[in-house]
Amino acid sequence: LDHFKRVNDEHGHAVGDDVLNYFANKMKAHAPAEAYCCRYGGEEFVMIFPHLDEAQVYEIVDGLRQDLEHTVSPCGSPVTSSVGIASFPQHAKTPKQVMVLADQALYAAKENGRNQVHMAEGLEEV
Repeated sequence: LDHFKRVNDEHGHAVGDDVLNYFANKMKAHAPAEAYCCRYGGEEFVMIFPHLDEAQVYEIVDGLRQDLEHTVSPCGSPVTSSVGIASFPQHAKTPKQVMVLADQALYAAKENGRNQVHMAEGLEEV
């Protein structure tokens, strides 16, 4: 979630918790039944999509991103999300490498203005 610290600072941690639950419910609503949705830490979440290609994953997570930016959250306004996508085995050969590349793609999305989806295409694990 973008600028989540601001949610906690302006509305308190109870509302921040409500926003995290709101986001988790939105994730589950957008994800197909075979997907895994988990909180990864703080305001970061992971979605794992077995058997879907990158275009399908992009469509799902960008739909979630658009839903968030157009829906009032528990803090009284929309929240936005930046997303990084990495694929196995297209981008990486191990689960750890996939996570590293997805994280790098996430930071690329944030550095490019937030509220967007960025693919790991062209990134290399550092």
